[in-house]
Amino acid sequence: MKRTDMTMMRTLSLGIAVFLLAAVLAAAPPASIISVYGYDSNSNLSYICQAPQISPTLSTWAIGGKLSGVVVASGTATATFTAAPGLYLGALLSISGAAGLNGNYPVTGVSGLTVTFTTAAADGTYNAAGTKITTMNPLLSAYVWSIQKFTYVAGAIQTIYWVTSASSNGNYSTQPCTNALVY
Repeated sequence: MKRTDMTMMRTLSLGIAVFLLAAVLAAAPPASIISVYGYDSNSNLSYICQAPQISPTLSTWAIGGKLSGVVVASGTATATFTAAPGLYLGALLSISGAAGLNGNYPVTGVSGLTVTFTTAAADGTYNAAGTKITTMNPLLSAYVWSIQKFTYVAGAIQTIYWVTSASSNGNYSTQPCTNALVY
């Protein structure tokens, strides 16, 4: 092989390597995963629900619809809904239409029809028309969750399995995380 042929091959190889590296660096990062953990009455891990961090649909609650209002007292905001919102600790909420409260907040507490979050907004009730809460996080009731179930005997893990649907082909399927409560 001539010297010029070898130089050309090295240059071509280097060009291909640079192209492949650029393609890898330009690729989208892996999707983040949200995990929700459930515990039994003995504080044993009962299930793990996992879903992509970003939902394919935006969930919105508005005053006059499924959002009753938001009350702020001493740095803690409590949003009250007319139906269980399907939110969980850490879900990111975006508030709009509520002057002084607008912004993004992670959920710090969930109980029935209410969720709480920390805010620097002034104490008061925020329930003006146009007030909305939105999230891109998947709701617990969405069919996007993969669920692992843990069973125990005498305090020791007996089995760990993936919850599947009643499909006839036996394939794993996504479930609402709320289904974990009944398995």
